[in-house]
Amino acid sequence: MDPDPELDYRFGWRWLLPVTAGDKVLLLGFSDGELIFWRRILAEASITTDPGAATVLLLKDLSPDHRIVQACPRLDVLCAIGPGSMVAAWRRRLAGRFARISDFALLPADRPRVVVPLGESGPLVQGLGLHRPGRRTARLALAIGTLLARFGVDRPLRTRTLCILIRVADERRQAGLWQAGRHLCNGDAGGRYALYLGTPDAHRKTVVLPVGGRPECILKIGESIKAREALHNEMTALQTMSRTSLAPSVPRILGADIGDGFIALSQEYRARKAAMQSAIRTKAVEFLIALARIDAGQRPAGEILAPYRHRLDDPVDGIDQQKYAARRKFLDGAVDSDVMIAGSRSHGDFAPWNCALTDQGFFVYDWEDSCDWDVALGDAFFFATAAAAYVQRRPDLERVENAAFSLARNVAEGTGLERDKIRFYWNLWLLRMVAKKDAPLYRQLLENAMN
Repeated sequence: MDPDPELDYRFGWRWLLPVTAGDKVLLLGFSDGELIFWRRILAEASITTDPGAATVLLLKDLSPDHRIVQACPRLDVLCAIGPGSMVAAWRRRLAGRFARISDFALLPADRPRVVVPLGESGPLVQGLGLHRPGRRTARLALAIGTLLARFGVDRPLRTRTLCILIRVADERRQAGLWQAGRHLCNGDAGGRYALYLGTPDAHRKTVVLPVGGRPECILKIGESIKAREALHNEMTALQTMSRTSLAPSVPRILGADIGDGFIALSQEYRARKAAMQSAIRTKAVEFLIALARIDAGQRPAGEILAPYRHRLDDPVDGIDQQKYAARRKFLDGAVDSDVMIAGSRSHGDFAPWNCALTDQGFFVYDWEDSCDWDVALGDAFFFATAAAAYVQRRPDLERVENAAFSLARNVAEGTGLERDKIRFYWNLWLLRMVAKKDAPLYRQLLENAMN
């Protein structure tokens, strides 16, 4: 059974806990529902209500005036999470009693996407690099926070923090010691990791980046059924891509750990360089042209539309049904005429934020939605529309469509696809996106295409 998506996300930082098999964990400040979640997560340890037996103490939003620590004579690990000032008070109160202390910031504080280590500017800046917000204000805030971090100023990031205190600094107490994939991650024993938590849904995965020095690997962990399926698909796709001409532009698989209820995938990591969007676009076109040659072929329109046929029959809210029916009739005609559809290997989530310019060249990651064959130009259309669909508040439909056609023409010219077929592929792609009930923008673009 999958963990509760909201709780799985809320406590995504659990990978950092130095909990070992046999530990007795006392939790304070947690609701009954949260305690049920932790019992499942800490299956290798055990939950206790006896302070005298506790070896690990987890505190959530609990005042440092609480006298529980004195009642825990066997305590080896204390973890406090809450407002920065509250956690700092715990830290000051207990600093002399613990050999190792690690501080982390949860950002943004109200809905964390990343958990980053505090104290040293290098690891902090590397951790902040995991966060790629779409909103302009969020990007500006991140840029300011990163700039301050480079100068050793992290106080603005301490709105909500996590502090892990370990009594004896030995190899038995390492971050993520009993968690999925720990042996695949090449970080040190000091808890120097940054986490990307994603969003609270059934697809959520935790991304672990060892920080300090020059990180070379990243660990992706999935526990829900959908997350495990996605990572397994990514592993298969990257193994396939490693045997193609595009291998230098995709992550290498470094290892995998598949167990009962989880999959952990270790893959190559490259730090992104600052680059103009135009430079990313140019490299993206070159990449898509090369990708279009992998497993290229044609398939009948009927085969392509079959999985969506029942969904395309349903009315779509917000779209003129006469126009929608006319478009369906047009595609039905393509099926009846045995029109052949061009396609090839696809990335499946080819958004600008899944591409980067690095010291080693162009790099494309997040292959979880890849498939061995999909309709031509789909990745190009998504690259051109993703920001408008998921980031911008009021995108200009005409501008979005022009950008999609411009990029598609560039790719078509390099692959030999006739330019006069681009609109057909655009309509086909939009219908499929609408049938999958994707972002509202695609409904608007579809209706715009029907005019």
